[in-house]
Amino acid sequence: TRPATTDAATTQSATPANSDYILPDVQTRVYSTAELEQLSTDELWYARNEIYARHGRGLKNQDLTDYFATKRWYTQTYTPEEFDAISSSQLNDYELKNVQTMYEIEQSRNSPYLETAE
Repeated sequence: TRPATTDAATTQSATPANSDYILPDVQTRVYSTAELEQLSTDELWYARNEIYARHGRGLKNQDLTDYFATKRWYTQTYTPEEFDAISSSQLNDYELKNVQTMYEIEQSRNSPYLETAE
């Protein structure tokens, strides 16, 4: 289950309204910290996991599983364990940097999602 958040940040999403992705260009560019800070804590959690989901990683968390099941592009190819064993070869440099920045922002916000099995 998704942890309850007390994130009161007003969100200006970096996502075009017609996009099926939170961060459409995550595979081809590094988003700035300022851009990513515009996302709510919830959106950061989904966006970070979206990077893995784009590569077919299965998810342990039911809220994430339900969320990505609504995305027409998502197909699970790997169990979480299989993916985690090969993830370093799956993600490109842009994705790795974006994950790192999102994780740092989540840490600075004391995000409850950092303790959530994904």
